[in-house]
Amino acid sequence: MDQKTIEARARDYIAKEGDAGFRAEVESLLKAGDWKELEDRFYRDLEFGTGGLRGVIGGGYNRMNNLVVSRATQGLCDYLRKAFPGKALSACIAYDSPRSRPGSSRPTASRLTFSGASGRRPSSPSPSERSRPTRASSSRRATTRPSTTATRLTGTTAPRSRLPTTRASSPW
Repeated sequence: MDQKTIEARARDYIAKEGDAGFRAEVESLLKAGDWKELEDRFYRDLEFGTGGLRGVIGGGYNRMNNLVVSRATQGLCDYLRKAFPGKALSACIAYDSPRSRPGSSRPTASRLTFSGASGRRPSSPSPSERSRPTRASSSRRATTRPSTTATRLTGTTAPRSRLPTTRASSPW
């Protein structure tokens, strides 16, 4: 991607981003002329894949931030409206990252409401957050398969075929 296109996308992002911290990140990269980093943040839009919307947290269209999540939420609402015309839309918003805060779901809830859907935000962490290891069990890592609520504890040396699977209870 050429420098002119990267700069145009970066300036477009700055104009739309509501988070001052993420805006400042991109502004400082432009000021410093860090074109390699800017290209990584703007050469494409972050894609919604089989594991959901995943990426590095930071400023840019190829990063996880409120603007990108809000745009993805709008796209999902648009798709569901076309796929299920006349149906009422609703969604449950979960916290999936250790850096997530209860306030971080507000832009998603606002976008759902703006699109005519209802959104519910849980008051407690998701099952994957509750099953995070303590310092004493740092040799184990909790992961949640996106298609189920099954939580799998994986040891650092355990073969995948012998991993125990337990059901996580829903906080709702």
